[in-house]
Amino acid sequence: LKCDPDYPLFRVYVLRMDIDAVTSRYRTNGWTVRTFKYDPAEKADFTNQLVATQTQENELRATLDRYCKTSYPEAFSTWMHLKIIRLFVESVLRYGLPPPPPAAPPAAAGAAPASAVASSLTPQFLYAVIIPGFGKEDRVRDTLSNMFSHLPASNFTEHSEDAEFFPYVSLTVTLDFRST
Repeated sequence: LKCDPDYPLFRVYVLRMDIDAVTSRYRTNGWTVRTFKYDPAEKADFTNQLVATQTQENELRATLDRYCKTSYPEAFSTWMHLKIIRLFVESVLRYGLPPPPPAAPPAAAGAAPASAVASSLTPQFLYAVIIPGFGKEDRVRDTLSNMFSHLPASNFTEHSEDAEFFPYVSLTVTLDFRST
């Protein structure tokens, strides 16, 4: 009937007059013999318990699905915020605090509002998400290293052979959760 790495399970039909002889023979071989008696009431009880358990499982699965669908976006967003905070902290530790933006001149009559002046300032930190094609990661890293080689962190590449240091702050985020 069933078999696992440790024990097989067999069903054997024996006539009533041979039950004792077959049972003793099996026990001498070290096999466990269990007699089975069919009881329709017990089968009905088992079927009712099975249906109730399946119903409860379906209800709990639906509740879990709803909970996951509502909680996953929030958890993912929080995770990404933590990654961005980590990148910012690493860039501050590596390159220092950014200089404060220049003070906006007082608004004259007919001048652009302060928000337009603030938006025209160049950003001190540039965040970019780059998804290289399969097998093109080295080429992208070489291009980025050439672009940012003027930064003072370019001497980090000689510190350790194990860690990956680049003249820019890099963080790889793996989104394939099936493999972990």
